[in-house]
Amino acid sequence: MAQKFDVLAVIGEPNAGKSTLVNTLVGQKVSIVSKKPQTTRSNVLGIFLEQEAQIVLTDTPGVFLPRERLGRAMFHGVCAALREAEGVLFVVDASRPQMGRCFSLLKEHPETRSFLVLNKIDRLSRQTLLPLAQTLNAQFPFRETFMISALKQDGIATMKRVLAGAAPEGAWLYPEDQVTNLPLRLLAAELTRERLYAKFSQEIPYACTVETETWEDFTYKKETRIAQNIYIKKASQRPILLGKGGKGIREIRLSVQKELEELLMRRVHLFLSVKERTNWSEDKAFYDLWEMRYDA
Repeated sequence: MAQKFDVLAVIGEPNAGKSTLVNTLVGQKVSIVSKKPQTTRSNVLGIFLEQEAQIVLTDTPGVFLPRERLGRAMFHGVCAALREAEGVLFVVDASRPQMGRCFSLLKEHPETRSFLVLNKIDRLSRQTLLPLAQTLNAQFPFRETFMISALKQDGIATMKRVLAGAAPEGAWLYPEDQVTNLPLRLLAAELTRERLYAKFSQEIPYACTVETETWEDFTYKKETRIAQNIYIKKASQRPILLGKGGKGIREIRLSVQKELEELLMRRVHLFLSVKERTNWSEDKAFYDLWEMRYDA
């Protein structure tokens, strides 16, 4: 059979479950997940194969009203993904549906093939889902409606099969075994940021970022040495991150190190440093690294 290829932008309000959905469809983690809104900062590609189709998913930040430079760059990424994609997965948290700015953006692209994804259906009854699906389909011409739980993988197999069937014919653009466009150095930094958000969900807001400073592979030992910097905007955040006797940062280091060892299938030595850098979100190098629009 002929190869099929599709590029789908995954959009939705903050905390709709977009990144969890992308990870579930791909079959492994390519985008970090946390309960904090706007955890995803830049567009990340997740790639999966279903039958003869290669589907590329563009995970995007949750849509919100941007004020600062970082927020404007994130919003620009969502708009760019919508323009460049062949189709859209519009993800809605069915347990607390919020349309807002994201739905308005979607309506600006009525010609794009769009699929409605009602996520987190395990939190409510089917009787509640049907009226919600009918209401949204009355407001926009969705090609298909999926009712799923990305976390529990309910409805995912059917969703993959339908998306593969809807994909247009076209040659694959990525190798068969590639699952993301994110370099390992960046993915490693994101894994550390994910752990920071999980452990310090209240104390450390968006004032931190993580950079992989060095990455050394030792082939003969089958080991990798990774050094990362955690940048904070206020000196008062340092003791919170470090914890008593360095316990907090050590827990994060060991947790991320273990996940990297499973990902790389080799021994990993991870070193973390906490540094104050008040203006990291104004540094153009940060945006260039993540391929984000600095002057958005």
